[in-house]
Amino acid sequence: MAHEFDLIVRGGLVVDGTGAAPFEADVAVTGGRIASIGRIAGSGSEEIAANGQVVGIRPTTNSRSSRASRQGQSGRVYRRKRSSTI
Repeated sequence: MAHEFDLIVRGGLVVDGTGAAPFEADVAVTGGRIASIGRIAGSGSEEIAANGQVVGIRPTTNSRSSRASRQGQSGRVYRRKRSSTI
């Protein structure tokens, strides 16, 4: 079965590094970069159930003003044993 994404972290509390309030969302990754943030219907080769755990995103763009600008935001994925920083 072909998967749309390499990795999906589901149901995490996303902290995006902009100072905005954390929000619950799924984060999809393809090729080591964020492909989508929000409610993701597709499937991933690997899926992690974050269940409200913090998922930190380190923005690499200058566009940080709105939640909508987070869709498709670039960022490298760094996985640690007990936390995920994207």
